[in-house]
Amino acid sequence: MSHGCICISADNPCLPELFGYAAVYYPPKDEKALADSIKTVLAWGADKRKAMSEKAKKRAAEFSWDVCAEKTVAALAKVAKDFNGGKR
Repeated sequence: MSHGCICISADNPCLPELFGYAAVYYPPKDEKALADSIKTVLAWGADKRKAMSEKAKKRAAEFSWDVCAEKTVAALAKVAKDFNGGKR
């Protein structure tokens, strides 16, 4: 995703949480739907492919180590604040 690859994914639990808005989904265990999804992506014009590629890059950036660290620190700070009744 970070390189702009267009993702095609089964619509299984947790995969939409990972790929979010940056993937084409098909019903799990449905080989025909997978084949149709691949055909659909291959038939897209340059503008649609570029747009989806940019979505993939944007989505991948949401999972950087910097973002993860910031979210972890914010969560820990909230827990500490709640634990101390808001006192520092």
